[in-house]
Amino acid sequence: MGRHIAAKVRQFPVFPLPEGVLFPGVVLPLPLFDLRHRRMAEDAMATDQCVVVATVATAAARAADQPPAVEAVGCLGRLIHLERQASGDTTVLVQGLERVALLHELIGEVAYRRFAVASLPPSPLGHRELQASLTGLRLAVARLAAAAAPYDAQLVAVLQSTDDMVNLCDILAAVLVNDRAEQQQLLATPCLKWRLEALEKVVWAQERRFRQPLCLQAQS
Repeated sequence: MGRHIAAKVRQFPVFPLPEGVLFPGVVLPLPLFDLRHRRMAEDAMATDQCVVVATVATAAARAADQPPAVEAVGCLGRLIHLERQASGDTTVLVQGLERVALLHELIGEVAYRRFAVASLPPSPLGHRELQASLTGLRLAVARLAAAAAPYDAQLVAVLQSTDDMVNLCDILAAVLVNDRAEQQQLLATPCLKWRLEALEKVVWAQERRFRQPLCLQAQS
């Protein structure tokens, strides 16, 4: 964690997410069944509306009376909507804002969990180093949009939702990657070039999947 020391340390409530990963630019619904998490959402809505969503560590062993361990990198999010249902259940919509490193947990302040966190900016790269990766992802996205157009209008809308390939990279990580460990790696890796190239491979794999029916039709 030493490379995060220079970043400004802030304190936020943390929601431990059992399944899935929140990415910057993505909106995620969170059902709040636990009274502590409802209180957390209400307190956040009354202040800066911000919480950190951190995925529960899959291999974490813990005692029955201990809270689950969470991954070392999460996503700072803003609560954009809170809905209380007649049944008493509460759901919030959280919009991902930025990657953060969870430095240490703050004990004993409130019923819900809070951590000291620091922003996790991407590794600095020059324009030339990134240009090929950005261009590669842009081409793959265009080809996937064309292949998916006859079959999946919702996916095409996601692919065309922004011209910013850096933002789209995070959106596609949430939409196209199904494995939670792979999603967490895409969230936690600071190397933007690596993330762009990893998503390019995922997009090309999806493009081949949509092309497959056309190939089978041509052979019949």
